[in-house]
Amino acid sequence: MTMERLCGSGETGDAAASGVVKDGVLRNVSGTDNLLKYTSAGEGLKTLYDTFVYGVKRNPSAECLGRRKSIETPYEWKTYKEIQSEVAAIGAYLASLGIKQNERVGLSGKNAPEYLTAIVGCFYAGITTVPIYDTFGETECKYIMEQAETKAVFVSSDNASKVLEWGKDVASLTKVIVWGEPSKELLENETVISFEEAVKLGKESPSEARAPTAEDLAIIMYTSGTTGMPKGVMLTHEALVATCAGAESYFDVNGYKIDHNDVFMSYLPLAHVFDFFSENLFLFLGAKIGYYRGDQKTLVDDIGALKPTFFVGVPRVFERIYKRVDGMVQSGSGIKKFLFNHFFASKRDAMAAGKPFDKSSRLGDKLVFSKVKARLGGNVRIICSGGAPLPHHVEEWLKVTMCCPVVQGYGLTETCACSAVALPDRKEQIGTVGPPTVSLECKLDAVPDMGYDGSESGGGEICFRGPSVMKGYYQKAEATAEVLEADGWFHTGDIGKIVEGGCLKIVDRKKQLFKLSQGEYVSPERVEGIAAKSPLVGQIFVHGTSTEATLVAVVVPSEDAIEKYGGKEKCASSEELKAEIVKDLDKVCRAEGCKGYEVPKGVILHAEEFTPESGFVTPSFKLKRPTLKKHFAGEIDAVYKSLSS
Repeated sequence: MTMERLCGSGETGDAAASGVVKDGVLRNVSGTDNLLKYTSAGEGLKTLYDTFVYGVKRNPSAECLGRRKSIETPYEWKTYKEIQSEVAAIGAYLASLGIKQNERVGLSGKNAPEYLTAIVGCFYAGITTVPIYDTFGETECKYIMEQAETKAVFVSSDNASKVLEWGKDVASLTKVIVWGEPSKELLENETVISFEEAVKLGKESPSEARAPTAEDLAIIMYTSGTTGMPKGVMLTHEALVATCAGAESYFDVNGYKIDHNDVFMSYLPLAHVFDFFSENLFLFLGAKIGYYRGDQKTLVDDIGALKPTFFVGVPRVFERIYKRVDGMVQSGSGIKKFLFNHFFASKRDAMAAGKPFDKSSRLGDKLVFSKVKARLGGNVRIICSGGAPLPHHVEEWLKVTMCCPVVQGYGLTETCACSAVALPDRKEQIGTVGPPTVSLECKLDAVPDMGYDGSESGGGEICFRGPSVMKGYYQKAEATAEVLEADGWFHTGDIGKIVEGGCLKIVDRKKQLFKLSQGEYVSPERVEGIAAKSPLVGQIFVHGTSTEATLVAVVVPSEDAIEKYGGKEKCASSEELKAEIVKDLDKVCRAEGCKGYEVPKGVILHAEEFTPESGFVTPSFKLKRPTLKKHFAGEIDAVYKSLSS
């Protein structure tokens, strides 16, 4: 007997926001009959090259990719037609090098118009792309180039010398194509050619597009990984087009018509699936993509100049905005602090009662929150956070202050990034990642060891199946078999529950638990998310072991704490700051219902931010726990000894 239950209110406009549970499988109500494989343009668009051409045809003269040269200059744009010409030239040049269809070409560098042009140029030639994080060191970079047998690599000029050095022993590598401002010395190397010269040669000797098929690999995306060497996730054109279809359906259902007037800010790494997918999606939709200048310190200036209408980010980005603005409010005048807090509480309560964000506090929006929204340029229509769970207090703060819908998305590299997205102005979806997109279905698998029975309310490991799921890990059949079942179900390793509205709520991580000496299990990510509420904490890594009964934490103090305690050098050795942080962590954690053993009892101060360059976090700012544990091992041991003495 088939059991089907609609999760959601079923009111007008709500149906597509709901999930349907049928025989233990959750689908978006719009995808209950068949999972979506194609966009609204139909079955004619089977690859990401097809979706790009479709975007060009929508409006060839529309602005496509833009950048600005300095903080004083405006954005300069190339049209879709101009980018299409460069794409064809790059494709022709790659073909002239003898690179065959389905062979691999690498790409590494900060986001830039040339980066995306090269990606689509590879699609033109039927070549598989292999993005490589520019924060990877020699070991990872060389490993990827050798395993993928890259025939050529596109690279930014600031990254070129090291990639050239690391690639000299890679037998397959024959050409390094450099964008930016390569030095004269660099260009004297016969292996190196500038991006502009490659375009010129491609235009001089054009060739027909070698159209890929839907089953061909569009990309082998090497996950930055929190443990071990990166794995190459194989994503087909079919998978990525299906994901575009799911995102397009989401926009349509929620009334967001995207066209050439919309602007997307590119600053998250193009080597990460979140940005890679987003940029290809916006090419299909005919929107503009503007690039930051590669420096996080001037990102706010770039955002102000670009004025994006869609803004995506990872929690770390939004936590920075929250802490910076909150710090300004708390240190401001009494009247400013009163007005902010008054309108914040009033708007929050109105939204909790079901009022839309734009009708909850029009006066507060005009007097107070419009100034917060201006930090993202003032034109943002929707904000989406992904890459990791967004702390509840930050999500609530963004929804109140940003004067636009704020939603959480969920996905993995293995599911093309966009697997579930919460719906705007749905109070019951706060703290959830919404229902699955229409290109995927979901189920929960029991994890008895952790007390999850696989039921909707009891929770279990989140599994996805559908056209958006990866083909597998490149040359790693055993690793693929560990997570991908023969019938197509992919095991995410995340623990979730199905809550009101047929939405997924992420509650745990299967592999991140550790057991303390008294037998209690602790989820470090949960504790870190709660601890981040402390105004003294900028970043935090929580550690525990089966030989100790307590937790310790490595804390990067907040900017305000660093300033208060005399700068980075002084605060790193401040026993007074350590004591204050331990006290505040106890207060914050217990206020959120943490047990005593879940509260860190000892703290190690680290003055420098955890960045991808430091090796402590991935490019999406997920903690690299083994790296952190190894680096701080001596200090962790010392803290445990002091706690036991």
